Amino acid sequence: MALQMRAAQIKAFGGPDQLQVHTVDRPTPGAGQVLVRVKFASVNAMDWKLVAGMMKDWVKAFPWSPGGDFSGTVEAMGPGAEGRLPPGSAVFGRGSGCYAEYAVADLAGVTAKPAELSFEDAACLPIAGVTAWQAIHMDGAVKPGQRVLIQGGSGGVGHFAVQIARRAGATVIATASADNADWVATLGADDVLDYRLPLVKQTRDIDLVIDGVGAESQSQAYSVLNRGGLLISLIGPPPAAPSGIRAIATHASVTRESLLAVAAMVERGEIRVAIQRIFPLDQAGEAQAFSHGPGRRGKVLIRI
Repeated sequence: MALQMRAAQIKAFGGPDQLQVHTVDRPTPGAGQVLVRVKFASVNAMDWKLVAGMMKDWVKAFPWSPGGDFSGTVEAMGPGAEGRLPPGSAVFGRGSGCYAEYAVADLAGVTAKPAELSFEDAACLPIAGVTAWQAIHMDGAVKPGQRVLIQGGSGGVGHFAVQIARRAGATVIATASADNADWVATLGADDVLDYRLPLVKQTRDIDLVIDGVGAESQSQAYSVLNRGGLLISLIGPPPAAPSGIRAIATHASVTRESLLAVAAMVERGEIRVAIQRIFPLDQAGEAQAFSHGPGRRGKVLIRI
């Protein structure tokens, strides 16, 4: 008889209330995978979009568990994964079905958790932290003195992007609500704009825009980008860019190297992880609803 576990699952697309905790069979790691006993699962924007049916191609069958990153301990290894992370190792990384007591993950996207890094902070880094790091240092290749606009500066990715861009020597402009403006400024933003007002009335001469908000805000951003500037969309293909401006979509490439790079920044005190709230697994639906509600700051976690 298969070993069992508790997992938050959906049986149909819909709102956060579709997420219900069930007792199900524990997954088995395949070739090059590890089975992780999850301590914390991170709540990301893609989770509620997947549950809502906005990315249907990613959900192959019901019932289905969301959750793309985690911290925890290695429980077992699949064929070809033996050696690097033996059972009992504290780890963090990208996996699948992480709103559960156990989840499988490709070994390539998992690494040992530094001892000084808490399990809570580690769970926040694989998707949100790596996405911000990649956008600033790889896709954007930010140089000191450049002007960088972070749309959604108080969000999960945004609060990391503000800090990483500042550490890269950029002048950082961020959008946020009035309630979050002062908080985003403490992260290192030189100027915080009201997201409700037109960008053209608040800033100009931007070299790089990082946007995880939506097509409307991306279209607005084109009007404040310098010729030769770049817009990086975190939510899929951006609207067609005007002549002289580049626009790309980026997706986090979670590797051992990128995980360690972001974790090292936390350890050195160069960036801090903001966790607004931690929910128990039984409240996975409430966690998802809260994560994209008004006034959110930083990350939301699920404690398993």
